[in-house]
Amino acid sequence: EKAVTVEIGICPFSGASPVQIIRRDFPTSNVAELESWLDALTATGGTPYDAPMTQARSYFLGANRAGYQQSLFFITDGTPEPLNSAFTAATNNADMINRTGSFSASNGNVVDIYGIGIDLANTQYLALLDNTPRDGIAVVNAANSNSLYNII
Repeated sequence: EKAVTVEIGICPFSGASPVQIIRRDFPTSNVAELESWLDALTATGGTPYDAPMTQARSYFLGANRAGYQQSLFFITDGTPEPLNSAFTAATNNADMINRTGSFSASNGNVVDIYGIGIDLANTQYLALLDNTPRDGIAVVNAANSNSLYNII
């Protein structure tokens, strides 16, 4: 099996301080490292939408890889807490969401943002961040272990 090189940033969030792991020019043969890191995570606190979006912005400004497919999967099982964090995230990242400025096609730094809810009935706040309206906001069932994999 041939390894493919990718760039990946994972930013789990709960509470005010998201953690992250970033790997650039990362061969897919090393994916076990990411799996171990994810398996060790625990959830605490609220769901501040602005914290991970700040991390994502930094990640994609650091990438700027013309010709690469850049995707952000914003996955949450909760509405924003505090509520205003969704509006802050949308305002502070309007250029990434709207594909303008540093995130424009002319700069070769377009990011497709997909909002995905896990057992989430109210997706209106995810919709503030999603810039792929053709597919809407996906909602997956936590009881189906393959549902998130199938959506992505």
